[in-house]
Amino acid sequence: EIDVSANENGTYTFAMPDSDVSVSAVIAWDKDTPYHISTVIENTKPGSVTDEPNNLVILSDETPVAGDSVTVTLEPEVFYRADSVTLDGVELTAQDDGIYSFVMPQKHATLKVSFVPKDYTVSLGAGTTEHGKLTASRTSDLNYKDSVVLSATPDDGYYLKSLSVNTAGPATTAIDPDTTTVVSGNVETTEYGYNSYTFEMPADDVVVNCVFAKIPPREYEVAVTIADPATGTVSVVPPHAPAGDT
Repeated sequence: EIDVSANENGTYTFAMPDSDVSVSAVIAWDKDTPYHISTVIENTKPGSVTDEPNNLVILSDETPVAGDSVTVTLEPEVFYRADSVTLDGVELTAQDDGIYSFVMPQKHATLKVSFVPKDYTVSLGAGTTEHGKLTASRTSDLNYKDSVVLSATPDDGYYLKSLSVNTAGPATTAIDPDTTTVVSGNVETTEYGYNSYTFEMPADDVVVNCVFAKIPPREYEVAVTIADPATGTVSVVPPHAPAGDT
């Protein structure tokens, strides 16, 4: 048996005997040793967004000990969603409440979270095909701030009376048939050309509706000339009317 002395720096020394020596050691796990979790966030930005998103990953403990349960809460911006969450390459599955959890391994670990843009849709209401047709340049796989162009083609004898562009909910998507406002809704819309309008996708699905109304007939004025106004007056009812009216 050889005397071994422990040093303050964690090493051990012994005096070499006049023979070969075999060294063996037993390393015990210190259950109170904390380990570090490195968080890597990958953001796939929509083509129309240049600013870096503020997608958050919140850990219940960033330096847990082995065996501890760690929860992961994701707080993406409204137009993002989590695409994948992995711990050292192993996929984690969200619980019913959307929170992820794992048991800390006996080592440092890397948590990788990938965020991707949400996809939105544009729905065309029933009015978009009555007495004309309203089309959208895109209706699916749309991201936040993507541009959409609406084009109206009225049937002969009709015109685009009103157009509404609203988020899917909560919003009023019906149009008052007596409205005098051509464009309405809670989505900002601008004129793009004759019978065309454009808007940027909000962080929500969009519902579009419109009213094609019959073009009113042209009215003509009835002019009355009296040779001698002193002899009397002549009145015409109505003073103007479309062709064919009495």
